[in-house]
Amino acid sequence: MGSVSQLGAQLESTIRSAISSSHITNPWSVPALPPPPPTCMQAARDTQRLRQALAQPTAVIRGDAQGRAISAFVQAERHTLFVAATGSGKSLLPLLATRETESVTLIIAPYVALRADLHARGASVAPDNYHLWRQLADDGAHAACPTQVTGVVVATPDEAATKAFKGWLGMVGGEGRLRRVVVDEAHVLLTEASFRGAVAELRHISVLHVPLFLTTATLPVEEEPLLAACLGIAPPDLVVIRGPVARPNLAFKVKYQPHKLCSSTLH
Repeated sequence: MGSVSQLGAQLESTIRSAISSSHITNPWSVPALPPPPPTCMQAARDTQRLRQALAQPTAVIRGDAQGRAISAFVQAERHTLFVAATGSGKSLLPLLATRETESVTLIIAPYVALRADLHARGASVAPDNYHLWRQLADDGAHAACPTQVTGVVVATPDEAATKAFKGWLGMVGGEGRLRRVVVDEAHVLLTEASFRGAVAELRHISVLHVPLFLTTATLPVEEEPLLAACLGIAPPDLVVIRGPVARPNLAFKVKYQPHKLCSSTLH
């Protein structure tokens, strides 16, 4: 028992000595939690940006992948590939650019129907800062006052291949106002370039020396280097953000039916 008592006394003495030599005034107090890490603060800022862009005060970021994609889109520092399922909010990201009143974000929509859908969604939130290239060209804005065009401009590959568009884009880029280029359904750069000349021309868009933001729901992992290569981007220079691509509301099944010979073939 004596040895146990001596050990307890030594332990108590050691604890008291440690406390007295430190800055702890109450050994039972719990230290305050550290401030949130920068990633949490960034997420809060990105959520606020999303709510402002959508004009929806209760909007929330859908998962980690969309959160990282929003940060990459806003920072516009590196080429980014965002792969996520249809309906996961990829097309909402360009709405963030409607808050940028001194720069231009170009969106390439490979299909006319997609262009109309993107414009309808953007114009409902920011009608004065979300433009169709076709309308700008018809109004003559690209030639008369290119510096007045800010926000988001949506064009198809065929429109982007025209001389007027290239001239306007050259002026905007020369003024240093082109912030980023978004290519929606970016997998078409691999699947449709062989028979759509305008899509093939998009492969040279990296010469603009601005960050590319590529979105798709159907690009396999093994084709990521091919997409980077066709754009002249070294694979390490392409940031890849992947979210879930499963569609639980979709399914298919294969049903085997034995081949039935026609009676006429038996005679």
